[in-house]
Amino acid sequence: MFQRFPLAVTLCSVAVLACAGADSGSPPTEATVNTTGPDGCGCPAQPVEYVYQPLTCVCGPESDGLCPTTLDEALAVMCPPGGRQTVLWTEGCGKVSLGGPGGYVGASQTFDAESGRLIGVYEYSDIPGGRCNAFGHISGDALFVGSGLIVGPSCPEGDFCMACGTGAYPACDR
Repeated sequence: MFQRFPLAVTLCSVAVLACAGADSGSPPTEATVNTTGPDGCGCPAQPVEYVYQPLTCVCGPESDGLCPTTLDEALAVMCPPGGRQTVLWTEGCGKVSLGGPGGYVGASQTFDAESGRLIGVYEYSDIPGGRCNAFGHISGDALFVGSGLIVGPSCPEGDFCMACGTGAYPACDR
């Protein structure tokens, strides 16, 4: 079903989600655990590169399609029969993430691999924006594999395949 791609791991401080020295791209040098406001959904007073907030901050009645409740629901929407969307499936450390194959802007949804329940949403851009004017917004629990752009705890190895569309990895066998 998958092709395994072992990757090196960059160690990050989980306490403050700060990371530096990753060996690919331009790694974040600062992130924050946002505790502004009673629900943790406020933005920091000073600009930061990456903001962590609870999943409830983006997954409400107005989530605009960012929050499918299950992995099956996400696959049905993202990979409909005859659809042309390209979706990368990443699996590791008990999580499955669905998202675009990369680029300057995007989002991915992360699910518990066993239950299929949504556990996180990661939104990113090459310019600051979104709710807190940051490069990335991590809501809930995201899946970061290897030494790429890591702004939180990472998974040392992952399995990658294309859930739909074509890309750098083989098609998933599902």
